[in-house]
Amino acid sequence: MTRVEFIRELDQRLSELPDKERLDLLSNYTQHFLAEMEKGKKEEEIAASLGSPAQIAEEILTGYHLSRMKANATIPKAPRMIIAGIGLGFFNVVVVLGPFLAIAGSIIGLWVAAFALILSPVALMAYLAPPVSGDEMAYAVFGGMAAVGFGLLVAIVLYYVTKWMYRLTVLYVRFNLRLIRGE
Repeated sequence: MTRVEFIRELDQRLSELPDKERLDLLSNYTQHFLAEMEKGKKEEEIAASLGSPAQIAEEILTGYHLSRMKANATIPKAPRMIIAGIGLGFFNVVVVLGPFLAIAGSIIGLWVAAFALILSPVALMAYLAPPVSGDEMAYAVFGGMAAVGFGLLVAIVLYYVTKWMYRLTVLYVRFNLRLIRGE
């Protein structure tokens, strides 16, 4: 990557920064390139030693956003956040926790049932160990195949239900955090 490509990509990735700060940073990196080139290094070597512009921009933007958050943090929000947190905590324990645990318990129970159905042919093989008649053998084999098939279907459906439940839980927790922060 040449100096021009490096600076151009860094400029694009730092577009969120105010112009003055962005131009100062780009000037510093340009000066670094020029100083290293005077020492005899090639542009590609210098760019490689600096790292990727994406990673540099991410670190710079993270620091910028953190400093903005600290500058915008106000003390009067603290009591309101505490009251909102207590109120939401009470609401979540009284109203949300019971149904959540019931649904989560049901999902766990259904997963156990699905695995039991999938593994049920092992029990059928133990049953078939002593000599049995041909009809019993046919019923056991087809019953075992049906149990495995049904268990697999239940497991597939539960996979999507569990994924959906996880996403809903994450959304609800994020919603609570936004309420507490007052966003």
